[in-house]
Amino acid sequence: MKSLSWLTGQVLTSVGQLCGVPVDRDLKTIMARVEAEGDSFLTITLPTFCQAFERALDSGQVDYQLFTSFAKTARKGGLPRLFSGFLSHIFDSDGRLLDDVASVYIYAVRQVCLLHKKVLRPCTTERVQAAEVAFVETESKCAMYRDSPDRDIFRRVAAIVVSDLLKSCDYGMPGDLSPQHGPGVNTTRKVNNQKWVFDSWYERHEWFLPWHEYATGSYSAAIDSLMGVDSGVPCVKLVPPEDEPPVKVTFVPKTLKSPRVIAVESQPMQFAQQAVRKWLVGLIEQSEITGGRINFADQTVNQRLARASSASGRFATIDMKNASDLVTLEHVRDLFSVSPQTLEIMESVRSERAQLPSGVVIPLRKYASMGSAVCFPVEALAFYVASVAARIKAAGRAITSRSVREYGRDIYVYGDDILVPSHEAPTVCEYLESVNFQVNQHKSFWTGKFRESCGEDAYAGDRVTPVYCRRDCPANRRDAEGVVSWVSMANQFYMAGLWGAARAVRAVVETVVRRKLPHIRDGAPFVGWVSFSEGYSVQRWNRGLHRFEYRGMVPSARKVSDPLDGFAALRKCFDIIGSKAVDTEHLRVSVRRASLALKERWAPV
Repeated sequence: MKSLSWLTGQVLTSVGQLCGVPVDRDLKTIMARVEAEGDSFLTITLPTFCQAFERALDSGQVDYQLFTSFAKTARKGGLPRLFSGFLSHIFDSDGRLLDDVASVYIYAVRQVCLLHKKVLRPCTTERVQAAEVAFVETESKCAMYRDSPDRDIFRRVAAIVVSDLLKSCDYGMPGDLSPQHGPGVNTTRKVNNQKWVFDSWYERHEWFLPWHEYATGSYSAAIDSLMGVDSGVPCVKLVPPEDEPPVKVTFVPKTLKSPRVIAVESQPMQFAQQAVRKWLVGLIEQSEITGGRINFADQTVNQRLARASSASGRFATIDMKNASDLVTLEHVRDLFSVSPQTLEIMESVRSERAQLPSGVVIPLRKYASMGSAVCFPVEALAFYVASVAARIKAAGRAITSRSVREYGRDIYVYGDDILVPSHEAPTVCEYLESVNFQVNQHKSFWTGKFRESCGEDAYAGDRVTPVYCRRDCPANRRDAEGVVSWVSMANQFYMAGLWGAARAVRAVVETVVRRKLPHIRDGAPFVGWVSFSEGYSVQRWNRGLHRFEYRGMVPSARKVSDPLDGFAALRKCFDIIGSKAVDTEHLRVSVRRASLALKERWAPV
């Protein structure tokens, strides 16, 4: 099995050939550091090097303190010896950014440094424990919003924005909610079809999401059940707020530097959250103020603007740190203070306690962590309102419907990625910090030609997004996820012009699966190789279906027996009416989450 350092060597050689830069000395340095420090040099240290590199691009000058733990070529300029062949085409000997830099050199440095940043490996026990401590510390910071001097401005802007959201709702109440189950796990350990069978329901959901109407496929049968008549619908247990189980905080792999924090909700809470999420997202997307400015399904809006702004300098890209964990319950109360009914709904779908991995249960000041279905739309709305408030305050304008609409036009939010006019970015960041949010200074850019938003990295109008290695090299064909990931990575190398790296990875994959993979075109279901020539492999002509076909490996989700019947099955069928892709056996089997198999089959090319 090929190591991470082997892949780094292939990529470094390829970017060296792409740029015409010798890399022998860089390769020796990297291999020596990996031997001394282990893979953490590739997964943690080099990404940190890239952060310093991006700060230098943004400021236009290499600060001598930037590249710590790396030997320097010159004390005056502070340029590191590592990648000096590429850096000499970006900075002069004094560390100043050159006037006309070819983006390919910037791409080369970022590609090598970030190659293994997102490799799927568990963090060390020490880093997981540190993440738990950080979670508790962040929770304690939530109380600081109460004393924010800019809280009143936030509340007044929110009143105008939210009033526009709710103008079609009677008294801030939703019409017909459409609850559904999310794809994630829950604390009740019910998966797939079994999520539709409810044993409990929360009392605080009953007033806007009654069990007998939303949890079963038959209204009359539910009423009979409540009256003690055997109708085939189990009468669920109504759980009072004090008996609700806490969310279970868990840490999942993100980077080897720190894990991602996920809050696992209970089955009834998750069901209610999905209903409110769908309703709230619809309101935000249709609002005259926020529509097209806060996006949930299309992150290409932020990507296009970020890339264009790397050339024009029009927009700054701002990234938030601990984004969801610092949106507090007090923020949400200020957001929806204009509508007590809506606020009560938003509070009803919020878990109030959390159980840490250590077993300790703590009360929550934050509104919701990642894992809650309402987390993403609420944090996006909070960041949008704060950004509008910042611009109005800086301009010295009165907070009116007209000023909110005017200063909300040049703001684009997708989750925790924000775009604002570049010349206003410092004041916006200052205001965001003043209302107890935290700006990620390492990933926010506005003074130079580098921009980064929603996975799109650009310099001077050119895309410099690296290809990431997401998984370790697959050991055999049974590791379907690994094979698919490495095939995708090889194809991305090929499209990026890294021919040597693409060729090397292709050879490894074909050795692992013990066969030659076909050349495929867009939309083909096979695991195979892309080509600029758009050529593709053919094995036969299907006379019955009149099409060319190939017999190859097709990634298929593993299915398990998961029978569902009765009124729970009826309720599920009501929910999926109108869906374009529905398995005809969905009431008998279900897909095992995060599990793939490679199956041989004939398919059109």
